Amino acid sequence: MTGLRDLFTVGGDLQRYRRLLWIGQCGTAALLLASLLLSGRAASVLIAFGAALMGGQFLMARLVARRSTLLIEEHARLFREAEDSRQQIEQLFAMTDMLQSAENHEDVGAILEASAVSLLPA
Repeated sequence: MTGLRDLFTVGGDLQRYRRLLWIGQCGTAALLLASLLLSGRAASVLIAFGAALMGGQFLMARLVARRSTLLIEEHARLFREAEDSRQQIEQLFAMTDMLQSAENHEDVGAILEASAVSLLPA
């Protein structure tokens, strides 16, 4: 099972499995259409095989959907972290500007105190 799970860890593999899923769906459709042309045991075997393929495709689609959802959630988390970092950098630049315009040590202390409260709330 770990081998199957490892196949979904890279974006390229995810695309490959989506393609395989599509090919499998086309194959299943072809099997079911062929079963319409046949009768008796051959048609039953093709229908059973097509149903098994559909079950496998359903499971594969669930795995792909779950992995896609996890990737979306991870990207959203990384975006939020990047946005937080950008805001902190902007605050540091603003603090630098204020420090350069400070006229004495008291001004510097007030600027550092105010900046520390906003940058390090805990």
